[in-house]
Amino acid sequence: MLLSEGFDASLIQGRDMRDQAGQQDDLDAITRGNLAKVDSDRIFGSATQLTNLARLERAFRGSDVVLSAIDLRGVRGMAEAAGAIAQSNDGLFLLARPTGGMVIHNSNDLADSFRRFLRPQEMVYVLGFYAPPPAKASAFHPLQVKVTGTEGRVTVSHRSGYYDPGGADFNERLLSTSEIVMNDVPQTGLKITTLAAAFPGADGKASVPVLVDVDAAALLEAAKDDRAYAEVYVYAFGDDGGIRDRLFQPLTFDLKKLKERLRAGGVRYYGMLSLPPGRYTIKTLVHNRDERNGFARTSLVVPKAGETALLTPIPIDEAPKAVLVKAPRTDSEAYPFTVGTQKFIPCTARAGGKVALYVVGAQADEIAVEGATVVGKMSSPGGVTVVVQVDKATEVTVKRNGAVLQRASIQ
Repeated sequence: MLLSEGFDASLIQGRDMRDQAGQQDDLDAITRGNLAKVDSDRIFGSATQLTNLARLERAFRGSDVVLSAIDLRGVRGMAEAAGAIAQSNDGLFLLARPTGGMVIHNSNDLADSFRRFLRPQEMVYVLGFYAPPPAKASAFHPLQVKVTGTEGRVTVSHRSGYYDPGGADFNERLLSTSEIVMNDVPQTGLKITTLAAAFPGADGKASVPVLVDVDAAALLEAAKDDRAYAEVYVYAFGDDGGIRDRLFQPLTFDLKKLKERLRAGGVRYYGMLSLPPGRYTIKTLVHNRDERNGFARTSLVVPKAGETALLTPIPIDEAPKAVLVKAPRTDSEAYPFTVGTQKFIPCTARAGGKVALYVVGAQADEIAVEGATVVGKMSSPGGVTVVVQVDKATEVTVKRNGAVLQRASIQ
């Protein structure tokens, strides 16, 4: 809803017919042969501003925005001392009509104007249909809605059309991704799985590695010029809904070198968040260049200092096939997936028989595990890492000094 007096519509559609003085000036200049004084933009409108209006209309329609307006000038007279052109509210109609919106005008009662705007929305019909397959990226398809079998005057308001996917620029994609992340809109265009764990840090904040495994089938389908592309968005939301940390990474893959590895194992992205103790929701979105998305949401608890807790079991990939991508900011962070001097490659779903259990606030000699075979144990900064062999889905019990600390299900 736009609250405005509008703008001078002559910038778009040329001189208003009521501007008799302007017309006479141009006729006199033409008669005298003084064509330099004749401004074609003033007569026919500015081509530049008309292009800007078309771009604005396209942005509204491409974002599913129906723009309506309330004319804040109120009731307009036929003329004022400022001139007849100042009376026109055509600019509001130029903005609203192409999007399927309406203009509330000729009213000095703002509350009544809002009621007039809201009244038609008390009862609406949502009509769905199966659109044909996209023929061309960003092609626009106009929609027409007709009502039959009704008596009296009927006013129909609807979106003017829709665009085929594939032509959105970065800002338009950002609007779309924001809606997905904020409203948890399910996405099935890309298959992704995620995992996040919290490792205590020295400054009171925890280092939270985030793993994102991406099935590369859709990436390969959308590849162009032997290159595949993707964008990774990771957001950590606190209990109050605020964003505490985030990651963004554009990815480009040279298919001449990586095509077979992508086909065999997909992509594994590794990034690091920094979070204080508390409860969080980690939301991950992976965006493909052909507008297909993958979305995942997981809960995370960052333990307080001195608190003993078992983190999410971390599957170990002993024979990784995925293309591994590490976020730049992880270079300054200690690699947390280490037992002694041996580093291991984590994954989001169990790829073999080994799983790492990390217990915050404990020592190696205090921890015992029942329900799985322990194959490695080593004290780590702030806790202990225990590697167990698990041949099938089971539940393990973690004990500290003989007392049950926590039970964990390993799928």
